[in-house]
Amino acid sequence: MAERLGVDHQQLQQFVTTSTWDHVEVRRRLAVWAAGFVDPDALAVDDTGFPKDGTSSPGVARKYCGALGKRGNCQVGVSVHAVTDWTSAAVDWRWFLPESWDDHKIDDGQAAAEIARKRARCSIPDRVRHREKWRLALA
Repeated sequence: MAERLGVDHQQLQQFVTTSTWDHVEVRRRLAVWAAGFVDPDALAVDDTGFPKDGTSSPGVARKYCGALGKRGNCQVGVSVHAVTDWTSAAVDWRWFLPESWDDHKIDDGQAAAEIARKRARCSIPDRVRHREKWRLALA
């Protein structure tokens, strides 16, 4: 994307990850445009794994990853697509935070403190907690 836009990829990544712009309005506009362009027959829900080498990226956990075809470290996104028999367009998506990244889900105080430190290092806001994938799709 950065190459196509003619911008530095580091700057684009920083803009996407740390900017204060309101993504809700951007996603709303995208969904309206996609629904008008695609004229969907249905909405499809999908979860997609993004393989990761380590465990430091936000939300990385060892689980089955379709992109790998096996268990491995990955992040997961849950998406909703407007679909027809000839095309589809993602109209919304959510980042899945596994229970292993939610210090409120752990009874062991020491383990919860380590998860809290990991969340802080990744700048995960306190309001972001584990939610089941089906709940993310409905949201």
